[in-house]
Amino acid sequence: MVGTYRIMVRGFGGVGRRLVQLLFLERQLTRLPFKPVLVAVTDSRGSAVSRIGFRGWEIEELLTTPRGGLYSTRWGSPDNHPLAIAEQSMPDVIVDVTPSNYEHPDLSTYDTARKLGISVVTANKAPLSLYPELLTGTRGQMIYYKATVTAGTPTIDVIRYSSKGRRITRIQGVMNSTTTYILTRLSVGLTFDEALQEARELGLVEADERLDIDCIDPAAKAAILSTTAGRPTRLGDVERTGIRGVEPGKDDFIRCVATIDVEGGRIRVGPERIPPESPLRLARGKANAVIIEYADGGRVVLSGPGGGPTQTAMAIISDLALSYSNRVKVV
Repeated sequence: MVGTYRIMVRGFGGVGRRLVQLLFLERQLTRLPFKPVLVAVTDSRGSAVSRIGFRGWEIEELLTTPRGGLYSTRWGSPDNHPLAIAEQSMPDVIVDVTPSNYEHPDLSTYDTARKLGISVVTANKAPLSLYPELLTGTRGQMIYYKATVTAGTPTIDVIRYSSKGRRITRIQGVMNSTTTYILTRLSVGLTFDEALQEARELGLVEADERLDIDCIDPAAKAAILSTTAGRPTRLGDVERTGIRGVEPGKDDFIRCVATIDVEGGRIRVGPERIPPESPLRLARGKANAVIIEYADGGRVVLSGPGGGPTQTAMAIISDLALSYSNRVKVV
């Protein structure tokens, strides 16, 4: 018999809403080992809570609520602190899809989950890249985070699970589609400002453009991958160069490359020319590419889509399924 899984979602923007749609309204696209029950959602201004779980028509009403408007619904409250909401709704798992804030990272989701003994599934890179200790020790096993890095490609899974027992020596990756787009357009003659404006119009650029242009986003991903591979790393430890000022020659293949020397400890991120024989040339359009190298001489090459609401939501759903299965084993 399939058990229920009570879910609390922090963040009700594009990814949070797409996640709820896929879990409850487009079930034909998923294959779940549990019956999902949505017990709470929060946004920047409040929350909506149903201890018995929102019904289908109620979920549809939540999805039509303007952003930042959960507090005004019939289930709403201006309170959105995760501990208060979790104590009301009694979730089995908290999903964190709030925006990454690298200046003031929000650790309250993790504090709440630790206090209540429940799991976290997250797409929020800031806490994990700034506080790698979240991912170490026994408590780190309760945090699921494949949506933080190349969400549409299972990079975290390959490092965290499929590489168990193998010594990883180096990881290289092109993991930011915004810089890939801008650098590609520069190589065909556009100015930086022209390429950046095109990326804005396509919706590829973060609200805080520095995260892409200064390669903060791929640096955060590199820190998370390094920690996952066994070398705990903070974002501030990553050597980082942005893409502003890069002047590719005609048809130069330049990408923002993250290179993680797992054994030596050096991690750098910045624009590099990629030779024709490198698998990193698979990073075209919105595709990412990652190379994982092992001490035994083997390597794994991964390529596929990065983020976007659907890809990120699907990665979260995969982690929800894994966290549920692990919870059942523990129980």
